[in-house]
Amino acid sequence: MLGGTVTFNYCRRMADGLPCRNIVGCWQEEFDIIEFLEANYTGDELARSVGGERKSRQARMREAIDRAKEQPDQPPGSDA
Repeated sequence: MLGGTVTFNYCRRMADGLPCRNIVGCWQEEFDIIEFLEANYTGDELARSVGGERKSRQARMREAIDRAKEQPDQPPGSDA
């Protein structure tokens, strides 16, 4: 998703403390990721993080743009 190398620790916590929806595809060749996920997350947590419909990069970008439009204008370098 980020286009570069990231740590497993990042991948397992990037979605509000839950695994990235792509974690299985990215880590399945390294170790038994399914066993790890089942041992460390509840079924509900897994359904919320890796389950459901996958969004295209274009759809995610559109959502990010929409969220940015909803926020008030901030001058560059502001802390707000």
